[in-house]
Amino acid sequence: MESTPKLKSGTPLFCINQWAIARTNEVLLNSLFSASGNSFSLNSARLGGEKLHIYIGYDGEELSLYTIPSEADTGSSVSNASLTKIAIAAEKQTLASSSRDSQNRIELIEAINNWTDPANIASWVSQNFSAKTSENTILQTFIIDTTDFMSEHNYEGYFALKITEEDKKPVYTIDLVVVNTDTGQILNLVNVGDATHYRDLARLVPPFGQEIHPSTKKENFGVLLTLGLL
Repeated sequence: MESTPKLKSGTPLFCINQWAIARTNEVLLNSLFSASGNSFSLNSARLGGEKLHIYIGYDGEELSLYTIPSEADTGSSVSNASLTKIAIAAEKQTLASSSRDSQNRIELIEAINNWTDPANIASWVSQNFSAKTSENTILQTFIIDTTDFMSEHNYEGYFALKITEEDKKPVYTIDLVVVNTDTGQILNLVNVGDATHYRDLARLVPPFGQEIHPSTKKENFGVLLTLGLL
């Protein structure tokens, strides 16, 4: 078994490792998410095959994101050079919907706007900490399907929070919505005939080993294996 690399402060692996610690602290999480923006540009991400891994990091002061093509995120010796840093916007921004929008598009825009309310974030964090599960489900990685990304277009990612109801209680589910800023298209949606449907664009990990989603198996996350987090 290879040893965990020495982590230099401020490097991608250091920040991802620091996030692994921060995500166990409910008070700190609320503070960090409330102080951070809700969007980020994906234009500098190095795309590979069909999937992109987006890791969250924390340098001791603010949050940031680190991307790596899924095919490069293997083994237990992933290097800092393999990861591309993406800054999270300093301010939260809301999106507007129109009367011409499909119901699914309106729901995704509402989910984006839900993330701008600190009370919603606090409820989501609290829900995760109160859940009786053996695994901390506060996000470490998003798996993004990039098959529809076009190199000549610009893309913006948004943290989103879906609010549903179960047993008359609100249930909060984090999501990632990607918008083609050149066309306005939301990549989480696909048109089939005259209807608009959701597509499985972004998958949150953990939980690992999700049924019928082999991409979520632990062995597919070399960064976390390199850090000894799995």
